[in-house]
Amino acid sequence: MEIYLIRHTKVDVPSNTCYGQSDVSLADSFVQETQSILEKLPNTEHFICYTSPLTRCKSLAGKIRVREIKMEPRLMELNFGDWELKTWKNIGKESFDLWHEDFVNNKVPGGESYFELYTRVKSFWKEMISKKEDTILITHGGVIHALLAHSLGLALENSFRLKIDYGSITKIILNGEFVNVEYVNR
Repeated sequence: MEIYLIRHTKVDVPSNTCYGQSDVSLADSFVQETQSILEKLPNTEHFICYTSPLTRCKSLAGKIRVREIKMEPRLMELNFGDWELKTWKNIGKESFDLWHEDFVNNKVPGGESYFELYTRVKSFWKEMISKKEDTILITHGGVIHALLAHSLGLALENSFRLKIDYGSITKIILNGEFVNVEYVNR
């Protein structure tokens, strides 16, 4: 079973903005970034595609030739609650430091913790792999980090040591219970 994790392309928000589950616009480079993604993928016409329902993911999903596209809310980025659409410097040092001290377990004010994101993503993953279908997931950086942590047995606090670029592809092969991360961030 082949699984491709694709992070959405660049977004049109000011630098250092926390946008999590906000439905923000795509950058003007969408067409070029999408073409680059399509050139890196094999023939995916028999694949099923699950996508975050946010526009930055749905727009990309609509450009990839697959058998079926399904919206999956569990593939949404971390809910940054009260911090949504604020720049990191405007969040407040005390609030940010408290969360960052243990971002895995501490909830963002009005949002969720990384462990909560991990739990919902892992729930989806378990259902998805039980279907044994070649799959494309179009999602967000935090979700891809969580899935890689799960696949590689990484501690969640170490999962952000992997860099996941906008418009990048990560490939996972599942053969029964055996998981092989073939490449990351291509």
